[in-house]
Amino acid sequence: MKGYKRYFKTYLSGLASLKPSPGGGSVAALAFCLGTALIEKALVFSCPKNPATPALKKKNKKITARIKKIRSLSGKPYHYIDEDGDIFEQIMSFQGAKKKRYVDKSQNLIADLGSRCRKIFFITQEVEIGVKKCIISDFILGLDLVKLALKGCVLNLEANKKMFGVQSRQLGVFKNTLKKWQ
Repeated sequence: MKGYKRYFKTYLSGLASLKPSPGGGSVAALAFCLGTALIEKALVFSCPKNPATPALKKKNKKITARIKKIRSLSGKPYHYIDEDGDIFEQIMSFQGAKKKRYVDKSQNLIADLGSRCRKIFFITQEVEIGVKKCIISDFILGLDLVKLALKGCVLNLEANKKMFGVQSRQLGVFKNTLKKWQ
């Protein structure tokens, strides 16, 4: 399997540049997408192909339901990888009501991403013991990436509070989830 690195090269160059975007919000969205993909892979791999016993059928049903939930949560943040930077550029170029509108849009994006991270946290707690040992490292790395995305949301909300004076109701909830996620 080759060719993935060329897709990331432009992104990583932009990330390392002096431009304001992509930045932390974009990276949080990317971490979420990478994490959910790894978690999904681990769960799919752990699903029994032909469950022969009622216990395996029950396990299969439970894992399949979690996979569906994770898929429903993972699609939209993929667009946030670019959207976060676009919104930030608008924030920096406008004043007054227009700027406030984009700050609110940024807050909503971050809140949505953080909420999705929290849901992944709760979904995966229920199935971790069902993950096959041979792929548990992918599952754990996926969880760590989603946790990193949640931490990115916290840091972005704190930065927006300092820079723009906006308060977020979700900030405390996200911080508490991170404490539980130790």
